[in-house]
Order: sequence, then C-alpha cells, then structure tokens
Amino acid sequence: MIFKIQNLGAVKEAEIDLSKDLILLCGHNNTGKTYVAYAV
Repeated sequence: MIFKIQNLGAVKEAEIDLSKDLILLCGHNNTGKTYVAYAV
C-alpha cells in the first residue's frame, strides 16, 4: 500500500510504501518528519 502526502506542514509531497517491514523517517530539524509520522 502506497501512502501519499501533499502539502502537510513543511512536506510538499511524499510517498511511503507501507508494505515494507521497516520505515525510517530521517532528516534535518523542522522538515515535517513528525507530521508524516502522525499522518501514517
């Protein structure tokens, strides 16, 4: 299952493949990682 995000906080566009066993969200501060984690 592909989870698509657009215009969520600092994230303009993202795709996450939820069929994987492990998903890592990494990046600099204030880039929207927490928004994406809450959305998923």
